[in-house]
Amino acid sequence: MSIRCDQTAPWPLLAAHFSDRGRHLDLRQAFAKDTQRFAHFSQSAPYLFADLSKNLWERDTEALLLDLARACALEQQRDAMLAGAPINSTENRAVLHTLLRRPAGLVWPGDGPQTAQRLADVHRTLDAMLAYAERVRSMQAITDVVNIGIGGSDLGPQMAVLALEEFSLPGKRMHFVSNVDGHELHRVLKGLRPESSLFLVASKTFTTAETMTNARSALAWFAAQGGRDVARHFVALTSNTEAAGAWGISTSFGFWDWVGGRYSLWSAIGLPLAIAIGAQGFRELLAGAHAMDGHFRTAPLAQNLPVRLGLLDVWYRNFQGFGSRCIAPYHAALRRYPAYLQQLEMESNGKRVGRAGGRPLAYATAPVLWGEPGTNGQHAFFQMLHQGSDVLPLEIVAVRQATHPLPGHHDLLLANALAQAQALMQGQASDDGQRHFPGNRPSSFLLLESLTPASLGALIALQEHRVFVSGSLWGINSFDQWGVELGKQLAKDLGPRLASGDLAGLDGSTAGLLGRLRTDGPTALGTGGHTAPGSQAATTARPNYRSSDFLRAHMRQTMAFYEPVATDPSGGMYHFFLDDGTVYDQRTRHLVSATRFVVTHAMLCRSTGQERYRAGLLHALEFVRNAFLDRASGGYAWLIDWHEGAATVLDGTRHCYGMAFVMLAYARALEAGVPQARDDLAQAFDTAEQHFWQAAMGLYADEADSHWTLTDYRGQNANMHACEAMISAGRATGERRYIERAEQLAQGICQRQAALSDGWVWEHFRADWSVDWNYNRHDRSNIFRPWGYQLGHQTEWAKLLLQLDDLHPAPWHRPCAQRLFDAAMAKGWDTVHGGICYGMAPDGSICDDGKYHWVQAESLAAAALLALHTGEPVYWDWYDRIWDYCWTHFVDHRHGAWFRILDRANRNHTREKSNAGKVDYHNLGACYDVLMALQAGGRQQRRA
Repeated sequence: MSIRCDQTAPWPLLAAHFSDRGRHLDLRQAFAKDTQRFAHFSQSAPYLFADLSKNLWERDTEALLLDLARACALEQQRDAMLAGAPINSTENRAVLHTLLRRPAGLVWPGDGPQTAQRLADVHRTLDAMLAYAERVRSMQAITDVVNIGIGGSDLGPQMAVLALEEFSLPGKRMHFVSNVDGHELHRVLKGLRPESSLFLVASKTFTTAETMTNARSALAWFAAQGGRDVARHFVALTSNTEAAGAWGISTSFGFWDWVGGRYSLWSAIGLPLAIAIGAQGFRELLAGAHAMDGHFRTAPLAQNLPVRLGLLDVWYRNFQGFGSRCIAPYHAALRRYPAYLQQLEMESNGKRVGRAGGRPLAYATAPVLWGEPGTNGQHAFFQMLHQGSDVLPLEIVAVRQATHPLPGHHDLLLANALAQAQALMQGQASDDGQRHFPGNRPSSFLLLESLTPASLGALIALQEHRVFVSGSLWGINSFDQWGVELGKQLAKDLGPRLASGDLAGLDGSTAGLLGRLRTDGPTALGTGGHTAPGSQAATTARPNYRSSDFLRAHMRQTMAFYEPVATDPSGGMYHFFLDDGTVYDQRTRHLVSATRFVVTHAMLCRSTGQERYRAGLLHALEFVRNAFLDRASGGYAWLIDWHEGAATVLDGTRHCYGMAFVMLAYARALEAGVPQARDDLAQAFDTAEQHFWQAAMGLYADEADSHWTLTDYRGQNANMHACEAMISAGRATGERRYIERAEQLAQGICQRQAALSDGWVWEHFRADWSVDWNYNRHDRSNIFRPWGYQLGHQTEWAKLLLQLDDLHPAPWHRPCAQRLFDAAMAKGWDTVHGGICYGMAPDGSICDDGKYHWVQAESLAAAALLALHTGEPVYWDWYDRIWDYCWTHFVDHRHGAWFRILDRANRNHTREKSNAGKVDYHNLGACYDVLMALQAGGRQQRRA
């Protein structure tokens, strides 16, 4: 049990010592009085030499500090950590980063009961990771390795790769991306080619927000640039291999909960370093750190360098009152060393409460660390070190041997390092105050013989143990980091508010800043202009929506949200996604989503010709056949549970709506060049004809049980999508039966049934096809059967009528399409906030003013086809207006794909990006429909 430092006997003695002698210590006099001062306060440790003699302490000071260490049971605390005791008390975890660099099979006295097994696990993972690193080093095709991580998953590996660049393999460029600021990732991606890039996604849980955001963007870039084989080009450094597998990542290297992030360089997180310097170099790094571990474990406290440094830190922080330490590495390769130490020390020891009960401490803990490479710092902030009003201890790191061949440089560099330490201590008296240097400014000097993997490992381990020493005396938990959590939680709340503009419950400052930051705020920053309410992308350049290149690119970008994350290697696709791309239900599979994935991949395959979309198409198509189809009855299950490669039917109801998408999936697959889909299409059509077709009415019934017993419900939605399927089947096969059936369906709904509801397409009917005005009256947002006139179905029918007219011209198609579209836009367009509302009541009032993605998508496609068919500019105006609205509000420019539903003021109230049936089928389909119409050369317009 540790004792808090201020509750020990040496603590008041140290306070008295400081008051009597410590505050008055002059280094110049101390050296004059003690000719052995350098010898006493300097020492060697593995791979380095330390001079602590220019610090503001004397032998009696160090003796009292050593007494304090013993009174705080420092040695017992050290031994408990090394033995694997759960010293991370807030998380009840061991702290065993030292085990990561211990040689295989080595036993230390006091090892805990699990140590041997843990060490064996460490070396199994280490051997596999280093074997993979050597394999990558041998791949001449891989020229760029991109590490995506943050905190300990970035600072340690990046610092070490830069420090050991002289040992790195030529021809392999190493990149590090940590900041969620897209400028950093964009800068890296600009110089890459997908076929020669390897991405390392470093996140212990595979949920770190910044890392996963960057990784998704990298994955989207990889797909959009034509990258193939995610499993070859993406590796996960994570313990959550299941989540990594959902991305299509098959190579993962994990680590353990007893390895903290800022202590994880020695684990799989070190893979980028292992690729850079090779397996042997990485083992030398571990050996150097292990040598320092042995020194820390066995050296007496008075000759134990990590202990002496830690005690000096306590002396400076709690008695001298120094709140800062400057780090000056006099070696350009160590340029990220100060940043690495900032996390190591300030995240470990930046605590204000103790381990015992979490009670506030009565004394200060970690100092602020900062710094830059030596001679750069001399021309920046050394002015303050020499003549500033605060005393700021300096820690210099120098390397005796250079690895470059340039004459004179290294001697000058080392002379500068020595001179700064000397000048800080000696100062210079002058009657001119501007030129007076007070001196007596403290510094430490760490000297490495050469900068090698081993010496770097020892230097890092020295700093790790030093942090442990001061944290142990302060009685804090140096191995948790709860201080980083609150900001993360608030960011999750504020992110959606930036899009929606919701200021409810915010303090005045945050609300004011959020209003200024939003692109739709009262005044755009620096412009004095005003932008549209709810805009989440006003700063994104307005594309040419009529460009075929734009449509193809937007389809690829949208699909990148799903590819390859949606692909389940055990079968089919995952269907349920949050806004950031997280799969929130891996087992439930819906017939509509499953078939729509076939359609979306078929559209991308046909419009881009890229093989990866064909592979996705075949994968999705096979799942529909094998998981949903009941071959005995010819029916398709509505909902299944998919687990470990097997399907369990959750809902065996037969829906004509679902059957329509089965037929559409087979028709689109056939169009995309899958010949076997022709027979599947014919069989599905025959099943629909046998069980749903009602010849007397010329329409399909809607629903049956698993034995094909029909219910009394009749609906237009199933018939509309059946018409869509027949149009596609007619195009794919050229068979008249499909085209004629499409014409029958269109006439039945848009003429005969619409005549029962003032020319509008109503949704719900009884068994005799009379209008049922009350069906789902209290469920106006039902996902498949909402109440009210669906304004998006008016425009969707307009689109289908024009597509049908290309295959089977009829004089009524175009006028009906115009009437439906014009009426829907007149009633549904929100003149205040933009966008098309969802539902209209029979009395003409808006009964659901929400904005649904599919309504906007189908409407913009209908507008484009009307423009091509009629030649009337007003429809191009509508097309551009709807696209502007969608580009601003529905397209998620951060994560990809489209938002699902917005409220009237264009705010997104759900994190759910894709639920049952969405999969961005409508917006991808709208782009595809417009693209195909544009490629047809406007023949509809010419025929007009």
